[in-house]
Amino acid sequence: MSPDQIHPATNQRVLEQAYNDPAFTLPNAIYIDAVDVEGGIRTGTEQIHPLTKVKEDDSTTGGHGAARYAYVATFASANIKRLCASQPDKATVCKELLAQVEQERKKQPLTLWSDAAHGRSTQAP
Repeated sequence: MSPDQIHPATNQRVLEQAYNDPAFTLPNAIYIDAVDVEGGIRTGTEQIHPLTKVKEDDSTTGGHGAARYAYVATFASANIKRLCASQPDKATVCKELLAQVEQERKKQPLTLWSDAAHGRSTQAP
């Protein structure tokens, strides 16, 4: 597994906590590795664009080789919530936008699994 895939696996946990905990906010800027399709970050063990395709052993990854976290949808949703909080007259539009973005987040949820061979743990570091 490429080292640039360890960071997204850890970052997804931090981003999800900041998104769900009102005591935190998402950062204004972030450096992220392994940006994948549909606005996700690759949190699985398969390389995004390998020079040679290596089939991951599903017995160790639990079928999570191409797992992704909804990076773009998470930031979009947080920004919509922040903007809509100050514009109560836009409640209908805000509700519709949030529903759309939350559907995108559900497609690529926070996914944790233990896989010592690839440096993964369900426990926070």
